[in-house]
Amino acid sequence: MNIRLNPILKKDLRVTSRTMKFSWGIFIFEAILGIIFLFAMAIIYDDNLGYTGIYKEMVALFPIIGGTELGIVALIMPIMTATAITQEREKQTFDILLTTVMTPMAIIRGKVLSAVARVMMFIIASIPLMAISFTVGGIGWSALFIYLISTAVFAFYVGSLGILCSTLSHKSIASIIIAYAFYGVIFGGTYMPMLIVALFMNSVTFVFSALLLMLNPITNFTVFFGAVLAGDDLNDLLAGASNQLGLPFTNAWVWFAVANLVMLGMGVFFQKLAARRIEPVKRKFKK
Repeated sequence: MNIRLNPILKKDLRVTSRTMKFSWGIFIFEAILGIIFLFAMAIIYDDNLGYTGIYKEMVALFPIIGGTELGIVALIMPIMTATAITQEREKQTFDILLTTVMTPMAIIRGKVLSAVARVMMFIIASIPLMAISFTVGGIGWSALFIYLISTAVFAFYVGSLGILCSTLSHKSIASIIIAYAFYGVIFGGTYMPMLIVALFMNSVTFVFSALLLMLNPITNFTVFFGAVLAGDDLNDLLAGASNQLGLPFTNAWVWFAVANLVMLGMGVFFQKLAARRIEPVKRKFKK
């Protein structure tokens, strides 16, 4: 059975797997996580010196390592995707790419999926390190599976925004700056409406501003890690907030699932905008 991969994705995976640059990238990624892991273990050990329940505290390694990975993904995705189209233009190969049988949408999708695949290789390589919090911390393996899926959605979301920024400029540096600016709006700006509305305590507008936070990966992964660590306590907190403010979701897992669907949909929307940006203009010549 032959699986038809996107040509760009297939080519990038073949080239990436043969380069030492990618191997060194994984080594540096694992080294950073290893340093964070040892630092966190030292803090846990010092805080629980002489306490027999130290293994219960190792559950905190999951959000620490996971949050570090997500932060690295957020930093490197603009470099991977915001330069995808601009580098083709700088190498003067973009026009040749458009003359192939691939549609603009297929080109954009291939660039994004290539970046997502490379990022997920980094994440999967760190599973043995994260597994410690599962073997001794009491977290179910289903949480790790959900984390991997949601990380792929997150990479798809920010990667799609990055590829859109790559179509807004002809220079790689400018595209990266634009991408980080958009990331700043998404990561920080989505909190502003909620803070403003909270001053007036309008429950209707508060709901809409709270739903806006579904576009914010920081909020979504905070809910996820909270659901893994706190469980029913977080659901009780959301239920109380729902009674006072009218929030539509009282379960953390429902919130997280809907938020991932929203990010997935926004990623597709960004890709369609990027595809329209690179689509050749069809001019009508008058006879």
